Amino acid sequence: MTIEAKETIDGLAPIPGSAITTLAAGSKTLLLSGQTGRVAGGSVAGPDFKSQASQAMRNVKTALAANGASLADVAKIVFYIVDWNMEKLGPLMESAVEVFGDEFPVTATTLIGVAGLFEREFLIEIDVTAVVD
Repeated sequence: MTIEAKETIDGLAPIPGSAITTLAAGSKTLLLSGQTGRVAGGSVAGPDFKSQASQAMRNVKTALAANGASLADVAKIVFYIVDWNMEKLGPLMESAVEVFGDEFPVTATTLIGVAGLFEREFLIEIDVTAVVD
């Protein structure tokens, strides 16, 4: 499996913290259902955005590993964040560093602000596509 991320393309403005395109080659596509701040026991990690963001990212790592994949296999990440504003960017990045460290993939990324998610207490959902051999 190979993933080639392009962070710059002539004629396009760069996207801070994201690749503009990701070209993935492999024999299997892994689609993760949106991961939220729910812990394995069923409760929500906490009422605050950072607690839920960190748990959602831990859930992504767990789901990838359960399918023989890692963060290096991630071709696309979509963040759905309730009541998005720039004040949430700091806690989001802090969670990424806390959970992923240097493994955090620079890949095609989309962040979508939403009014709500499928359960009212959820503040973030992370949708991931990975490509594996």
